[in-house]
Amino acid sequence: MDLYNVLWSETPYLVIDTETTGFGQYDRICEITAAVYFKGQRSLSFSSLVDPGVAVSPGSTEVHGIVDSDVAGMPRLRDVADEIVDLMKTDVPWVAHNMSFDLRMLARDIPVERWPRGVPTLCTMSYSRKHPPTRGMARHRVQDLARHFGLSVGALHRSDADVALLATVVPFLVEDTPMCSAMTKYSEEWVKEKG
Repeated sequence: MDLYNVLWSETPYLVIDTETTGFGQYDRICEITAAVYFKGQRSLSFSSLVDPGVAVSPGSTEVHGIVDSDVAGMPRLRDVADEIVDLMKTDVPWVAHNMSFDLRMLARDIPVERWPRGVPTLCTMSYSRKHPPTRGMARHRVQDLARHFGLSVGALHRSDADVALLATVVPFLVEDTPMCSAMTKYSEEWVKEKG
């Protein structure tokens, strides 16, 4: 892939979002969505609640609404790892809002050795803080970016809804930008640096 000449608007990308039991070192993913988007259309996707093997903290439930009974009996992340890794290997860049957090959480149950290496990634949170037209905004949550661009913001903080909203924000944020100038890190570097 020629990262110097391809615009973000000309390539499909994989949008990833996770919901978690909390933010500590023993917390785990309790919901994940990964979906490929191209020109606003969703194609390949995986979305599921997963049994994190630990309790969902009350603070996290306040954010995403997921409780222990929602994930009881759901597959463990390692049980659906093949489907997630297959999406990660579709030879498209990855996009996430707060990429380091999502990939670090994912690496707790799917060893990074299984991931493809050298995948171009875009952290929309980091990018929005450094580049116009969103650089001067007070907050850089996905919903803040969506409102800035005049996009409709519906229900949030479930992985599928957050992925769909982020996919609508990306074209406004980086549409005419060459991929190489918008990328932030590579997959294995995120995990090694932030892990």
